[in-house]
Amino acid sequence: MIKRITLIVTVCLLLVYFSPPWTIPPAMAQTIPVGYQLITDPQGTAAMIVAQRPARSATAALAQGIAEVAGAFDAKPTLLGAFRDVRDQTAEAGFRTTLRRVPVSGIAFADMSGGTARVGFAFDNMQSPAAGILRLLQQAGHIPADSGGAPGNWRTMQYPDGSGTVRLPEGWQIVSAVKGAMDAAGPQGRIFKAINIQCTTRAGAAQTEQVLRMAGMPPHLIAQNFARIIIADPGDPASTMVAVGLQNSAKLGDGSYRHLRLVQVVPLQPPPGLAQAAIIDHEYMLKGVRERSLVYIAISGDFGNGTWGYYTSGLATRSETFTRNFSLLYEILLSAQTAQHTIQERWDNALNNLREIGEIRRQVHDNRSLSNERIHADRIESLQGRRVVQDRSTGQTGYANLGYSREVVQSLNTREGWARFQEIPLRDLVR
Repeated sequence: MIKRITLIVTVCLLLVYFSPPWTIPPAMAQTIPVGYQLITDPQGTAAMIVAQRPARSATAALAQGIAEVAGAFDAKPTLLGAFRDVRDQTAEAGFRTTLRRVPVSGIAFADMSGGTARVGFAFDNMQSPAAGILRLLQQAGHIPADSGGAPGNWRTMQYPDGSGTVRLPEGWQIVSAVKGAMDAAGPQGRIFKAINIQCTTRAGAAQTEQVLRMAGMPPHLIAQNFARIIIADPGDPASTMVAVGLQNSAKLGDGSYRHLRLVQVVPLQPPPGLAQAAIIDHEYMLKGVRERSLVYIAISGDFGNGTWGYYTSGLATRSETFTRNFSLLYEILLSAQTAQHTIQERWDNALNNLREIGEIRRQVHDNRSLSNERIHADRIESLQGRRVVQDRSTGQTGYANLGYSREVVQSLNTREGWARFQEIPLRDLVR
């Protein structure tokens, strides 16, 4: 029966590849709110509606704009995450909706200048590359034309060990990637995904050192044993992030890391099995450069053997280019995926390690942090435009278009006479 899923997915793909290229429906011009202008990308299929109005803050202007443009689409845009600068002069949000029943996604923005806000919504078919949207953002002045903010030649790159993939624009490269953990860098900054660090509590480190001394281990070997171990007690996500950053810099880098300030901390419900989680916007100095970073942090409690887990994913760039480069960095971060076999391996290894009582340390894990995937799963699924469909009787899986995956499952189950097939949202795969 899984062949039926494959057949349906194949038909869907054929409809995509052999249908006329997607374009902005001419009728959309009739639904654009008063005061907005429609601009299209001559090199692709992206479009943007933009307006100017008096405003006191970028956030307020953007919120008003979202309400105004709802009628231009099939439904009010659903926000996928947003940010603003410290002075509330620039606000930006990712969004998705449908236009004449075609799924679209894009970037909404508001830029203040002398009491006037320029508000825009750049969007495209969800299957199209981001280059068209970024070109329109440049045209609107939201991304400077000379910023390198809209690189071309995007390509999907596989991790060296086959544990995942990431879409990177021109000028970017994978710095390291092993068993699902990955970091990449380019002209606009860097991203890191699914970093899992095993830390040791101070009490656990002291007890281990005492045992090693009693066992007669020479002092220089004991020092070597602790040279790369992160020794810290788990606290709140923000203070823990700073403590781990300082030790990472001292033990694995050049010791130049210096925390400057917390811009904002948003506590989140931690995934099952973890103690705390948060999204943190902060600034720091690294090798003499002031950088700003948006990170997801999740921490566990003590595993019972003096160790605990620190999980993170995020993006970073120079502070002065954060607003300009955020959209690009965020898109790259969301595109990073890990192979399914690595997910299973990740949890199997974790369970095995937890049984090893008395373990002195665990190295910085190269495997994937599923907790972060759960936070971003809905967004990734929307950008990919597909959903997993599983055959309950065999356990095999296939993919269906996200826009009508429910109808696909209902049709299959009606034919079988029982609920043999089920949708599996990406967020449920990373529990």
